[in-house]
Amino acid sequence: MTETTATVIGLGPMGSAFARAFLAAGHSVTVWNRTPARAEPLAAAGAAVAASAGDALRASPLTVAVLTDSDAVRAVLESDLGALPGRLLVNLSAGRPEEAIELQRLAADHGGEYLDGRIGSYTRRIGSDRSNIVVSGPRPLYDRAVPVLRAAGSDIRHLSEEIDAANAVSLSMATVFHHVALAGYLEAAALADRYGVPVAEWMTMARPMSELTLDALEAAGEECLAGDYHSGQATISTHVATVEVAQRAMEAIGAEHALVDATLGYLRRARDAGHADGEFSVLFELLRAGPRL
Repeated sequence: MTETTATVIGLGPMGSAFARAFLAAGHSVTVWNRTPARAEPLAAAGAAVAASAGDALRASPLTVAVLTDSDAVRAVLESDLGALPGRLLVNLSAGRPEEAIELQRLAADHGGEYLDGRIGSYTRRIGSDRSNIVVSGPRPLYDRAVPVLRAAGSDIRHLSEEIDAANAVSLSMATVFHHVALAGYLEAAALADRYGVPVAEWMTMARPMSELTLDALEAAGEECLAGDYHSGQATISTHVATVEVAQRAMEAIGAEHALVDATLGYLRRARDAGHADGEFSVLFELLRAGPRL
């Protein structure tokens, strides 16, 4: 098939958003998906549709993979290893840091080049100035890929030469921090709802609380960097007492409180470890204990 500027493998909502952003920027695009019907809207928009994953890899010097996980990426590559020589793969699928190292080795062993990255946005932000993409791996490869990747969003950055860095950041930031924060928000909203507070009203009160939380996050970061957890704002003992009140209230009305339980467990561990007078941020020292990877 005719060579195109970029290939997108994986046409779920996110992969399709990338393909559309590339097309909108004027790039020629080849697409492939295990379920061919998902390629039809993109074909109508001007994309070329490959018959196989190998054909898709061969069609462009740059391929962006947006699949479920690293196992899916490996399966695609191993379906036609002969398609890898001279091709650069940017993997934006979910995965563990060690899997990025393995995929880089697989690509290199068969003449291909590899970058690993993560998407810090939902599909509605792709192609806008509010999307975030981080990429790790050799900087020269990043410099080759970024003119195309920038069509998916202006906030794209080279994180590290170390191929596993993007996955490490994604696991901690996009997965743990983002998902737990969302779950906490909804656990709190459900509690208010149980007490008869209208969701719309609760949301208006949640906005200033979010500003308070952002301020607390920034302060906690500064305390972690300084290693000083005694800024005089609120001690672990104070937080324990406050969260215990919330836990008892939630138990009394039968509300879900799994995240409150987990948080209280961390706070009690910090208190019992001798940090009763420390700030909330002292949990960092408790949680970071263990071998470095």
